[in-house]
Amino acid sequence: MGFLLSKLFSALVLPPGINILTGFAGLFLHRRAPRLGIALLMISVFSLYLLSTPIVSRLLIRSLEVHEVAEPASLKENVDAIVVLGGGVYRGGEYGADTVSPLTLSRIRYAAYLHRMTDIPLLVSGGIARHGPAEGMLMADVLRNEFRIPVRWVEKKSRNTQENAVFSTALLSQAGIERIAVVTHASHMPRAVAAFARQGVDVVTAPIEFSSRDEIKWASVLLPRLFSLSLSSIALHEYLGMVWYWLRY
Repeated sequence: MGFLLSKLFSALVLPPGINILTGFAGLFLHRRAPRLGIALLMISVFSLYLLSTPIVSRLLIRSLEVHEVAEPASLKENVDAIVVLGGGVYRGGEYGADTVSPLTLSRIRYAAYLHRMTDIPLLVSGGIARHGPAEGMLMADVLRNEFRIPVRWVEKKSRNTQENAVFSTALLSQAGIERIAVVTHASHMPRAVAAFARQGVDVVTAPIEFSSRDEIKWASVLLPRLFSLSLSSIALHEYLGMVWYWLRY
């Protein structure tokens, strides 16, 4: 229930949910308090527009993508395990069973590349298995059967990034490992690093997919785009998550 409530809360306080709520509030108050109602409607529309523009979304996401691309040679010298964080499950039927989401697939593909370059053992981390295998099990299955990459540890109890860190660290500590590389998306890396740092682990970052480095056409920086709104939502989700983890943990 707590997990579902957290997802509902995120949907309501992040765009476009927060913009829709603000707009409805403006419509509701329009007759009783016209000035306040109009102000809320303007805030709803204008904030949605700004968050949908490439210039605003890139500024938001760039502030999170602060870690550099990992060098395999450096990883081989400085870490003892590679930890891959899950990014969701795809429950479509065309594969005959559940599998990893495109987000997770990007991460395990990069982890497979790093393992081939360094031979560092892998740990995959992901839980939430109400109606099928845990995400960690699906990640291990794809790595072993499709990438032909061995997986030494599978963490399958976590429900969020903080629990990724807690349960993964517990597995690794049994093997005496304290130096790890974390693989996740560049925008998610600051929250992941903070979570593992709270467990006293020495973390080297191995981020992927720097959205802020994509080429942008300056003639369209103020034109609203669905992709830009998605980037803004991702960035604000990360900041909301960091604040929540700071308050809770």
